[in-house]
This record gives sequence, structure tokens and C-alpha cells, in this order.
Amino acid sequence: TNAATGAAAGNGVHISMWSDDDLYITNQESDGNIKFASGGNADALVINSSGNVGIGTASPTAVLDVRRGDASGKIAEFHNNVGYGIELGTSTAEAYIGAGYNQDLLFKTGTTPAERMRIDSSGKMGIGTTSPIANLEITQSGNNVGLLVIAAASN
Repeated sequence: TNAATGAAAGNGVHISMWSDDDLYITNQESDGNIKFASGGNADALVINSSGNVGIGTASPTAVLDVRRGDASGKIAEFHNNVGYGIELGTSTAEAYIGAGYNQDLLFKTGTTPAERMRIDSSGKMGIGTTSPIANLEITQSGNNVGLLVIAAASN
């Protein structure tokens, strides 16, 4: 018996509100999933007993597993309230990350994320610059090497 809820294995599902005013939906079965269905799709959203969330899959294999019902197209999009954002997509031949509405795509790293690379909306790529003027621009600062090419050793 669960000390917090008083439920024993096999008690089905519990829907409750606790003192923190949050709604809890709990599957009391030891290996049971929580599934949400829509329009005849029994597995529109699944939360499995490990806490993994699946959208479009009944068996999520990661913390968040999102799958399309076909082979090609947009998988996810993340936008602000006026439509600027990023999208992820795939086909059988390629995967893509895209920025919308003529936005530049930035790559940032570090504890306080700093821009490391940019692909602007015209397709120009800049490393070490925020406004590339060529198809590929690498700008160095200080004593950093701007570009290093190492030839593989020949046998």
C-alpha cells in the first residue's frame, strides 16, 4: 500500500487534487502507461512508467520522443506569439533545422551562451562574426587561429 495515497497495486487510476492545488492523474498499475487519444488515435500522447513522453508513438524511447505518422515533413516547430522561431523536419534522405520569417540561425555555446556561428537569412555563414559578407567568413580575434587545415598522414 502506498503511504501517501493509500492505493495498492491494481487500484487503477487516481485523479486527485492535493494541497498544492495541482491536478494529479496517477496510473497505479506497476507498468502502466497514461495515454491520451484523439480522433480515433489511441496513442496521440503517451507517458510511460519511466516518465518518457511519446507523441505519435506508443513506446517512447527517450524523455521526449516525437514521431510523424509518415516519412517526410515537419516534426516540430517552436515559435513566439508572432511566428518567429525554429522548426525541425525530416525525410527519408535528410533532416533539417530551419529558422522562419527571414531569421538568421545562430549556434551558441557556454555557461552564458555566446554566439559561435551564424547562418544568415541569405545563406551566408559566419564564424567569429555576426554579419558575414561572404558565403563563408571566418574572423579571428586576438591570438586565436582563424582557420586550421590539417592534412591526413599518407601511408
